[in-house]
Amino acid sequence: MNEQTAADAERFVRLFAEHEPRVRAFVRAGLPSVHDANEVMQEVSVVAWRKFGTLQTPEGFGRWLCVIARFEILKYRRTKARDRLVLDDELLATIAEEGEEELDMRAREIQNLQSCLKKLPEKHRQLVIQAYSPGQSKKILATQVGKTQEAMYQLLSRLRLALMNCIGRLALNGGQL
Repeated sequence: MNEQTAADAERFVRLFAEHEPRVRAFVRAGLPSVHDANEVMQEVSVVAWRKFGTLQTPEGFGRWLCVIARFEILKYRRTKARDRLVLDDELLATIAEEGEEELDMRAREIQNLQSCLKKLPEKHRQLVIQAYSPGQSKKILATQVGKTQEAMYQLLSRLRLALMNCIGRLALNGGQL
């Protein structure tokens, strides 16, 4: 594998891992069983890797993956057409549109959260990031920063409220404060 192909593979794997849970949920919603969804997800990953070079921007990866998933679901359903548990094409199209809208909405929410986190003082920003890191104990964190557990919960509550208010303002103003 040459250096460029290795870099592409790494980028693909990172992007696929980031979007896989939402795409899997979308695929699962369009098929009658987990087994069917697993089969389609395998095809989605193969097709996505094969066509990865056609992707315009990494920001569009989730939507692009949903489009591939939609076509793979349709293809799979055609092969299983005799099964009465298959959703009709119109319902699948509706689910696909809602899934794409959901991806866009989540991307905006993440972007707004990142903007609002940047507005917090560095000390508070690091505290929020640490507090909500996987496996992090609030009790241990409170001890590390010299606060009681109750004081830590109160501070985190105020910071969450400040972030929610900031995100709400950004959402109302189209991403502008």
